[in-house]
Amino acid sequence: GFYIFLSKETTLSMRSSLIFLFLCATQFVSAQQYSFMREFRPGAILSDTAAAQNGQIKWFVSQAQQIRFRENEKAGIQKFSASEIDGFTVDSMKFKALRNFDVFAEEYALLGKTSRIKQTFGEVIDTGSFNIYLVYTTGYNGFGAGNYANFVFERTENGAVSYAAFPVGQRMRDKRYDQAKENLYTFFKDYSTALDKIKAYSQQQDFMTVIDLLKTLN
Repeated sequence: GFYIFLSKETTLSMRSSLIFLFLCATQFVSAQQYSFMREFRPGAILSDTAAAQNGQIKWFVSQAQQIRFRENEKAGIQKFSASEIDGFTVDSMKFKALRNFDVFAEEYALLGKTSRIKQTFGEVIDTGSFNIYLVYTTGYNGFGAGNYANFVFERTENGAVSYAAFPVGQRMRDKRYDQAKENLYTFFKDYSTALDKIKAYSQQQDFMTVIDLLKTLN
């Protein structure tokens, strides 16, 4: 993950370093083609109760931020949270509203605790018998602010929605990654090929190889 260390006694040179680290964090998200963090981009608001509303969208990727929507450059700006809409499309991507799930974030590497996310939007990576999302959250780990990435898996059984998350690109001991795998073992218990791949995974490898396999099974 990317961490920003803050101090009340920060010198001017340290402040410059903080700005640099912050830019690195935003570039990490932008590397996922999230150009709408910097400017309004063509998109649409999605709702189960109404037709898609086309316009332009801007969003600083965080569970604490609402998306900003306007019908055109001259129109007023409306704000929506993940509790108010079902999701949105922007450029070639689709995002879905996700609610009440746990991720590996600011308290995990040091304390081994997951973080509860009440609501946010996740980028749709794949859909089928289970859904795969890429979710970025922000948080404070006691030293400063950071951005945290998780793949979040969603499944609906008998009307009940369940989630499982796995951290991506976060610096931590191998033991923590092994512990994070445990909820995937339960989630993918009916997929033996996936279980073998997940058990063999280490943080030195690219987790996209696991995602690619899951797509073929979905």
